[in-house]
Amino acid sequence: MSNVIGTILYFYFIVMIFLVLFKDSKYGVLYFLPLIPLTRYFLATHNYPMGKDIWDIMLIVIILGWFLHNKEFVKTAINRPLYFLICFTFFELIYGFIIFGKDFNTAIDDIQMWRNYMILPIIFFIVVNHIKNLHEIKRLVFLMSFKVEI
Repeated sequence: MSNVIGTILYFYFIVMIFLVLFKDSKYGVLYFLPLIPLTRYFLATHNYPMGKDIWDIMLIVIILGWFLHNKEFVKTAINRPLYFLICFTFFELIYGFIIFGKDFNTAIDDIQMWRNYMILPIIFFIVVNHIKNLHEIKRLVFLMSFKVEI
């Protein structure tokens, strides 16, 4: 059963890449981001090429599609604190490399932890810049609620 789910998710992922890049990046927000909490289903995609990196690739594709289709950046009151958080944690990561004398090969775990820590601010920026009206908010909440029940 998990092989079937992994195959379906993997091909869904490929279709979403093309939709996001060539049509609209909003498809990635509405139909991929609600799947993120369902990690047990994504474990079945690890058997396929780059299957374990689906989330990272899709987030990069959504950001790339956003820059390709609309370059509008919504300003909110929380943008500056998030910029500060991202910059501060990045510079502290680099400072830790310098202080402890780590090279890239030994610091890869620290970089992965920082990347995982930065996923939520990135998702915030993605959602704020894509979801514009009440209808889209309702659609996103419905899809998130529906997919959690699966």
